[in-house]
Amino acid sequence: MRRFPPAVLPVALALLLFVSSAFAMMDHTMPAAGKYSDRAFLSGMIAHHEGAVLMAQQFLDTPGQTRDPQVTTWAKDILTTQNKEIALMRELLPVTGGMDEAAFQEMQKSMKAMIHAGINKNPNTGFVEMMLPHHEQALEMAAPALLHSRNPKVLDLAEAIISAQAKEMRAFRAWLNAHAH
Repeated sequence: MRRFPPAVLPVALALLLFVSSAFAMMDHTMPAAGKYSDRAFLSGMIAHHEGAVLMAQQFLDTPGQTRDPQVTTWAKDILTTQNKEIALMRELLPVTGGMDEAAFQEMQKSMKAMIHAGINKNPNTGFVEMMLPHHEQALEMAAPALLHSRNPKVLDLAEAIISAQAKEMRAFRAWLNAHAH
């Protein structure tokens, strides 16, 4: 039986309850639980993380004097963390049968739409506002992996995504509340 740190369990349980009720409405992430595959999860999550990397890089390309220091730190952390996770997922894919092009391409479409929605906004609030639904989508994708994968490395990855991104979402909301005009 897999054991999770106590801090992860309440977040994961709440997320699993949310996902179980909302899962049927999701057409942009994973197939129904009975059809879960590590291959589709990893392929979709690679495209998802690549979207976050692009969003973070676009934010960091804005002039430094307009960037909030906290948001800049988050963007740099996202680049570092998600690039490492992309490399890990690419290492794990061959044993699953390789890239699931349909899952990858569907997620790329979702990422393009999300990025487009953030254009022409204040760079700081725009980035943070884009990261909230982006992280929410990652949680929706990682929960079925945590429930159904049998690969310890995929389980570790799903747990890390849920833990880190739920924590970041809370910080993003606090920042937005403090910077609301």
